[in-house]
Amino acid sequence: MKKRVLVSKTFNSGIVTQALMYKGMPLSKGILFKYGSETKEQEQVFFLSNVPEQISLNCDIMSAKKFFESSPSLSAVVMSDGECGFNTLSEQCRGGIMALINGDVSVREGLTSLSTSLFRNTNPKTGREDVVGGADYAPYIPLVVVSGALPPQLDFASNTYFNPKGEVSVARALDSLNALKEGYASKKNRKMSLDYVSNTNDFFNEGYNKCLNNLASPFFRLFSRSELSTPITLCELCYIIVVCFNDFTNTFGSVSGYSVSQKNEMGIFLDWEHPKKLIRAYRQQFSDLSDYVVTRCSIDTYTKEDEVKSVLDVNIKSYLNGRTMLDFRQDLLSGKSALPLPYLMSVLELVKLSIVEPIGNELAPLRQVSRGEFSKILVKLADALYKPKQEKQ
Repeated sequence: MKKRVLVSKTFNSGIVTQALMYKGMPLSKGILFKYGSETKEQEQVFFLSNVPEQISLNCDIMSAKKFFESSPSLSAVVMSDGECGFNTLSEQCRGGIMALINGDVSVREGLTSLSTSLFRNTNPKTGREDVVGGADYAPYIPLVVVSGALPPQLDFASNTYFNPKGEVSVARALDSLNALKEGYASKKNRKMSLDYVSNTNDFFNEGYNKCLNNLASPFFRLFSRSELSTPITLCELCYIIVVCFNDFTNTFGSVSGYSVSQKNEMGIFLDWEHPKKLIRAYRQQFSDLSDYVVTRCSIDTYTKEDEVKSVLDVNIKSYLNGRTMLDFRQDLLSGKSALPLPYLMSVLELVKLSIVEPIGNELAPLRQVSRGEFSKILVKLADALYKPKQEKQ
């Protein structure tokens, strides 16, 4: 008899696997936590293709089994040695999940229903309903949860909740970017980071190293170790993705070098070196952009003719003036410091790619990224990076 076990990619990581829920019932629990050499486990709930006579499943389990088998998310399921595990987001997007979400109302509604069914528990942070079906991020939550890109949270009783309005730390964001292909807290290629900020014990280590591939990277010691646990803002996230994240630069090119658009000497799809006209246009679209003073730093480079040329400095550390990232973030929020041009252009690049969406008619680049919004960004980013090339714009 072949057992069909519902697990996420986190199951094989050996660090943390949280339960998936259906109507408040745990569907799968693996290694809950690891302390030193001691591993504590909780029981797993098996979905059996052929239920033997001696095993009886209650109505809730049978209902959940049918629910998941008919769910559109199971198009992302792989079978191996009888175990049923979910593919990473990169594999899901190769299978065209975003096209289904955008083009098939039943798929979108199915994923929304799955989202509210997975997280029916009360959110202990708010005391209210956890995932609201009408929220625009609802269809994306099951995809990031079951793929291990963004795991759910646990309350003191080990009940899962998603907490869509909760914050996302810099460290969590880095691991989620890596998890698009590798799953949560991957241990496949851990190593001490070049700047000695992240070590092999960090769950986000591989994601950190994917943004720091050489000593000249703008990500080199951009954040202190303690700052990695602080909430990330939208402009910080977009900057990390566009300027630092290897998978993005490998797909779309470097801001300060070759890019797929081949239109601008600096930038991906937008002209970072001559942005005034572009920013004026976006200020018509986003009412809050007029509230921001934008600043740029320049550096001198040599042309092929050995002439000195002044170009935009995309390294955010040049804008810190000796401040920590935490202090710089506070100065931006208070209006004491102007918004760096690389921050703004990174956000606009992802708006151009339809990965980031404004809030109404406001861009709000300094807002903290919520878990719900991050779910949507992760799925759209994975679609932009990993779907078959012939489908890319």
